[in-house]
Amino acid sequence: MYLYWVVALIVLNVVFMNFIIAVISESYSRVMENVQAEVYKVRAHMILEREAFIPDDTAHKNKKLFPRFILMRQPIAVGVKD
Repeated sequence: MYLYWVVALIVLNVVFMNFIIAVISESYSRVMENVQAEVYKVRAHMILEREAFIPDDTAHKNKKLFPRFILMRQPIAVGVKD
């Protein structure tokens, strides 16, 4: 009888550990999907903070250094099918 209890305890520990690993893995993959977007958001915010210290007349004169929009481009992955 004692042997059944030990075997059940070991099996349940393995099952619960597997469940915890699956939950953490799913959370990690969900977070990693949004990392690149968050990086772009932080960069844009840093640019906005730095441009706040530049006088408006300087920023409006040079459109090449101070564009109205920032375009973000990413390379297309070769061999990946959607």
